[in-house]
Order: sequence, then structure tokens, then C-alpha cells
Amino acid sequence: MKISFDLDGTFYAAPAVFAALGIALQKDGHRVGILTGHGLRSEASDRAKLLEFGFSPNFYYGRNDGEVSQDVLQWKASKLEAELIDVHVDDDAGGIGKFTSRLMLNMKGGLAEPVVMIITSPATAQKLWNCRRHSKPQHAHVVGLGTMVRL
Repeated sequence: MKISFDLDGTFYAAPAVFAALGIALQKDGHRVGILTGHGLRSEASDRAKLLEFGFSPNFYYGRNDGEVSQDVLQWKASKLEAELIDVHVDDDAGGIGKFTSRLMLNMKGGLAEPVVMIITSPATAQKLWNCRRHSKPQHAHVVGLGTMVRL
């Protein structure tokens, strides 16, 4: 699968958790990257921040200079379609969902409202569990080891 994370309000809201999730999914053979409203000029600094948590995305989609003036929700929806992204995690998934039928997981309000993510293997779930044990309790909660993670 091809999976993307938003940055502001999503990845940056719980970077240790999303880094562990991204790394584990990559090890399971998935392509995991970033779809953000940031301009492409931010790519180098964003990648450096991601690397601080050990996550190196397979792809990074940001807006080029001509796209920065476009509505970010419509831009993200069109990028999800154009790049054939299977799952996107975003704090404004509901807004993006008005423009696409792609699967999105909502991080509305950062971590105030939990999100359930289906995990593809027990090894991935174990890695997330290990990350949770070193994070603040509200950052991640394993609902069923090997099945799903609630952020």
C-alpha cells in the first residue's frame, strides 16, 4: 500500500508514534511518505525534522510555487488521486474527503480525538507498542496488539 501522513496537526502532533508507525509499515513493504500543504521549499527542513525521529519517507508531496495559492484541501485531494495514495492520515481528513473518495484517517484536533489504524502484522504492532511504552500515555494506545492502534 501507499500511505501518507500530513505534517502539521498530525505527524508533528505525535512524531515518535508516527515515525515508529512509518518505519514499521516500510519494513512490512509499504511505501510511506508525506503529503503536506507546505511548499516544496520546506522539503529539506521537513525531511531533516523527520530524520530526527528516524523516519525517512519514501516520498514527499508538497505544493510548488504555482500551487501554494490553491485551496489546500482541494490540492491534497487531487494529489491523493494523482499519486494513487491508498490511505492518508490528516487532521482535516473530513475537509479533504469532500473532494475525494480515497481512504483517510482523521487526526481532528491533534490527539484530542483518537484515530484507529489497522496494522498489517504483529511485528508492526509490537514496534508501535514499544514506542508507546516510551511515550506519554496519551500519545498512543494499543487497542489490540497485532490488530489496530488507537492514536
